[in-house]
Amino acid sequence: LAGWPYPNADRFISSILSRLHTGNRGSRRDRDKSDNGPIFEEVAMLTFDEGSLKRELGALAPDSRVAFAASCAQRLVKVGRTFLTQSRPPDRSGTIDDGLDYVWTHILTNQDPAATARLLAEVMELIPDEDATGWTPLTAYGGDALAALAYSLRCLQSADPQDAVWAARRVYEAVDHFVTSRDNVPTGVTVAEST
Repeated sequence: LAGWPYPNADRFISSILSRLHTGNRGSRRDRDKSDNGPIFEEVAMLTFDEGSLKRELGALAPDSRVAFAASCAQRLVKVGRTFLTQSRPPDRSGTIDDGLDYVWTHILTNQDPAATARLLAEVMELIPDEDATGWTPLTAYGGDALAALAYSLRCLQSADPQDAVWAARRVYEAVDHFVTSRDNVPTGVTVAEST
């Protein structure tokens, strides 16, 4: 990203994502140190407030919306590359890098609509089918990474703040999946959300 006009893109996405407020206190399953088994402990959980985020992104210039979406996809690029390397022919693993490079390069310059559509189609083709056999946590993370990239490309095409919100949603989903798996949160115990 040498010469990129947004040298603080990472700080930009962090500031927007930090505005996801804590609230709607929810339950998280935690283990008691005694023999009493599992207990529920009240903890503050992050809330993905899609409506607020869309309003904030809608107030930004179109190139800033695209930069936000690309920053979201950038957060997941390593896991996306790992997924493509391990589950797809290795010659396709560069697609995620090519897609992100394309978005970053064309935020402030004219894009070729046919090239953008072609790259979007390539990325969409790589997103794993949730009903496919052999589903693993890496598949979920890879799907989130590729979907975030696809939303970035769509945002580049349209500058629609909803596409930027959906890119952020995929980062949120990846983090939620990680925390849920790490903490052994049982199915049915959900993080509170608002729309």
